[in-house]
Amino acid sequence: MVSNCPAFCAQDVAEHTIGLMLHATRLASSAERDIRQGIYNPTTYKGKQLKGTKLGLIGYGSIGKIVAQIAQDAFRMSISFVNTKTSRTQFEKVLTDSDVIIITLPLNNSTNRIIGNKEFALMKQGVIVINTGRGAVIDENALIEALKSGKIFTAGLDVLSQEPMDKNNPLFTFPNVTITPHIAFNTESSRVNRSKMATDNIIAFLVGKPQNVVVNNLI
Repeated sequence: MVSNCPAFCAQDVAEHTIGLMLHATRLASSAERDIRQGIYNPTTYKGKQLKGTKLGLIGYGSIGKIVAQIAQDAFRMSISFVNTKTSRTQFEKVLTDSDVIIITLPLNNSTNRIIGNKEFALMKQGVIVINTGRGAVIDENALIEALKSGKIFTAGLDVLSQEPMDKNNPLFTFPNVTITPHIAFNTESSRVNRSKMATDNIIAFLVGKPQNVVVNNLI
C-alpha cells in the first residue's frame, strides 16, 4: 500500500507562482541584471498593470484554485481555466483570451508538451507565461521561438524540462525570462505539513484506517 501527501505545498507553490507573475510583469529580472552591472535607467523597464486583466489557468487543482483566489482578491483579474474536463475548443479559447497564462499541470502522457507552437500561436501578442507545474508540459523549443518573435512579453519558470538545469539552456539568455530552480514548494511550512501528513498516514495505516491511498496491492 502506498499513501502520499496531497497538496502539502499547494499554498506555497501558489504564492511563488504569484511572485513569478509579479516579477515577470514588472521586468524585474532584466532590471536587476542591469543594475548589478551599474546600469541605471528606470524608464527602460515598462511593465504592465495586472488589475482587470484576464488570467488563464492551465491546471485547476489545489494550486490553481489558490492562485485564482489570490489573483481575484488582490488584482481583480478575471479567471478562466483548463482542467481534465475541458474540451479542446475551450482550451483554445483560454489561450486566445488570456493576458497572463499560468501553468500548474502535472506531467503525464496527456500533458507532455501540451503547450507547443500551435498553442503559442493562439496566444495574445505580449502574453505573460508562468510555469510552476512541470517543465516538459511546455515544448521549450517552441517557447524559445515565441520569445524570439516577441509573442511572449515575459516568462516566469520554476521548472524546465531538464533538471538539474543546464546553464547553457538558451532560455537563460533572455533578459525577460525569470528562472528559479524548482523551489516553489520549498518553505518551512511545507516541510512541516509534509512531515505531519506522512506521520498521520502511517498512524492511520497502523490503526486500520489508511488515508491518502494511491496504490493498494493489499486488497
